[in-house]
Amino acid sequence: MYKLPTSLHWLIEKRGRIDGSIQKIERYLDKHRFFFEKYRQMNDELLLLQETLASVDRTLQLHKIQVDPKFIPTIHGRNQVTDLRHGELTKYIMERLEISKDQPVSSKEIVDFIVDSRMAQGEPPVVRAFLSRRVHARLKTLHSDGRVVRHHPQKTRHYGWWTLALSSSQDIQTKDDGLGYTP
Repeated sequence: MYKLPTSLHWLIEKRGRIDGSIQKIERYLDKHRFFFEKYRQMNDELLLLQETLASVDRTLQLHKIQVDPKFIPTIHGRNQVTDLRHGELTKYIMERLEISKDQPVSSKEIVDFIVDSRMAQGEPPVVRAFLSRRVHARLKTLHSDGRVVRHHPQKTRHYGWWTLALSSSQDIQTKDDGLGYTP
């Protein structure tokens, strides 16, 4: 038995990752054909990935040790379930808490607000369970940063209740007053 050269191992892993990306995009395209702009972008990315995969396959054939590309397992990367841009989740959370003023809001209401807001803007639907976990994690971080206040026991199986911290609500109210904004 012999050890695979690192260059061949790298090519095999690269091919598997590219194949995983192709399959992920193909599944996404089948599911969301009605979102034309995203469809066009993903289709362009798919074509580029397919060209890259063909290139890696050709490079594999040039290697001293022959490996059949169809026997290389697919490697699936992280599955991005939402299309939220950086900071967008926090913006939605803070916006929903600002609307409620000093009334506690459940994390379920925050998730509902995000889903409804995205649907109203024509954004693709999100997987609610995944979004709930992301909202929960973000609320915990915002709480540790002192930007939101928890109104429920830390260890609970129920939805949490949250409000804006006093300093966060003041920041939001003075954001556009022309006197400067410091988070």
